[in-house]
Amino acid sequence: MSDVVLSTVNLEFGHDTPLCEPLNWQVHSGEIWAIAGTNGCGKTTLLRTILGFLPPQGGHITMTSSISYIAQTTEMRAVPMRVEDIIYMGAETRLSGLIPFYRRRFIKKVDALIHTFELDHLRKRSFHEISPGERQRTLLAQSIVRSPELICLDEATSAMDPQHTHDSFEYLVKQAKEQNCAIIAISHSLYAQLDQVTHLLVFSEGKCFSGKREDMMKQHKALFTAGKVD
Repeated sequence: MSDVVLSTVNLEFGHDTPLCEPLNWQVHSGEIWAIAGTNGCGKTTLLRTILGFLPPQGGHITMTSSISYIAQTTEMRAVPMRVEDIIYMGAETRLSGLIPFYRRRFIKKVDALIHTFELDHLRKRSFHEISPGERQRTLLAQSIVRSPELICLDEATSAMDPQHTHDSFEYLVKQAKEQNCAIIAISHSLYAQLDQVTHLLVFSEGKCFSGKREDMMKQHKALFTAGKVD
């Protein structure tokens, strides 16, 4: 199986007109990508196009079917389920009548994720009763429990305090690398997380540039030194 989990060929994206030149981009297993650029440049539009929420204006997208996606906000906030049940939703299940049966390896993994994301005291709480930051940590734990090939994050840590933002993203990256999973992330706190990513896709002056983190930061130094990464 190819280690390419996402490929775009001459991709054009936007709402009325394309936001940048056609994009040719590949994401491989184990790579941690951050999408960088000033506000309004098209980061979220690109991600939503890749995920199929918006139609492409041209070109082609090929990607794995094994994906986890976390947005800035979630419609699940009113779901009357316990925190641990939300995380289990990310696991493979077998049905026995009306009672879901979780394999032993998922039970152990969910327990470990609940502890790692500091949700032990919340595991029996209703998902809609906890804070926005706690809901996001719950969904981060859910995103990785089934070992997807690609995780897409759109401001997925925006409601967390700085310490939880750092710790949660660091653990997610660690797990992704162990599982040879790729991550694509848009984050309001990306500037503080650059040491954890391996590659950058940079929007600049109507163009997209992609490559290894060190090369992109040298080529687009003004963008990063100005702290305009969000």
